[in-house]
Amino acid sequence: MAKNQKVRYAGFWVRLGAYLIDTFVLLFIIRLVFMMQGTEPPEIFPYKIPDQGLVVVIMWLYFSLQYASVAQATIGMRMVGIKVVDLEYRRLSL
Repeated sequence: MAKNQKVRYAGFWVRLGAYLIDTFVLLFIIRLVFMMQGTEPPEIFPYKIPDQGLVVVIMWLYFSLQYASVAQATIGMRMVGIKVVDLEYRRLSL
């Protein structure tokens, strides 16, 4: 980002839209992973510890790899025009 460009911060509704899109994408990915294993995704209650751990790993990979990617955003963030940068407006690193 050039030093003379003005920074615009995303507001609440834009961020909420990105979050909702990412939630649907993650639900699809999680269901797909569990279907490939031949099991059902964990229900809200009761949690099964191994299943819960797999969901956490999937979510961690989803967000961290996309934030550090060339796009600098998750799928939902790209759809609403948000980018993640560090304090010097550079791409995040792993």
